[in-house]
Amino acid sequence: MPLQFQNISFIQQQFITQMQAHAQRYEAFMKFASSGVFIMDMQGNLKECSQMAADMLGYSMEEMITLNVTQWEAMVPPEEIAKLFQSTSTQTPIHFESKHKRKDGTFYDAAISSVQIRIGGETFIYASVKDITEQKEKEMHLKNLLEQQKALYKVQTIGFIFLKNRYFEWTNETFEQLFGYEIGELQGQSARIIYDSDDQFENYGREGYEALKKIGTFTKEIQGVKKDGTKITLLTSMTALKEDASEAVGVAFNIT
Repeated sequence: MPLQFQNISFIQQQFITQMQAHAQRYEAFMKFASSGVFIMDMQGNLKECSQMAADMLGYSMEEMITLNVTQWEAMVPPEEIAKLFQSTSTQTPIHFESKHKRKDGTFYDAAISSVQIRIGGETFIYASVKDITEQKEKEMHLKNLLEQQKALYKVQTIGFIFLKNRYFEWTNETFEQLFGYEIGELQGQSARIIYDSDDQFENYGREGYEALKKIGTFTKEIQGVKKDGTKITLLTSMTALKEDASEAVGVAFNIT
């Protein structure tokens, strides 16, 4: 066989080998990807997907390639999906959250990253999807707990505070009322504003920082002063949130 034909045959074989390797890597990626991968045409018809994508929606791989995005997208109306696809860039992915409908009619919360890609002269949408249902449930649970906590603080007869470097980051209404301030008026103010004197402010800080750094808590009676100048006696107790005591939470009781 002439040498040039041998060379052509060798090059062809190399090309075939490389293409097979690419195909095997692509197949492995689609099979083992930890997120749901959806590749759709500009009309929303699913062309390729990962095994995780099928598992998330509860369909077989054979069923998946018969679907259109409108059959699982639960929050973006069909007429808006086309606009969303057109607005998707080939350079920078867009990120958003939605809900997807499974085959059995249940839903999951989805975090989506979407970008346009070009394959063989055609434009497709590549979307990577993660199921964030559990994360959303935890966030909602925490939000409910915080709302309950805020409601509790509002009705408490104890003043609650959160300090950062001895500035008020947050106070409950009871604490503000103890000192005659309006709601939110103390936020961002130095704690010096509630002390009777500079000396008392400095002494409390010196003793407090030492105790908070050493054992994490500090309790002391102080002489406070209200907005109108009236003096009150308080029993205060602080707990450090950081080792350097730069952040702390505390309670205050009026024992005048």
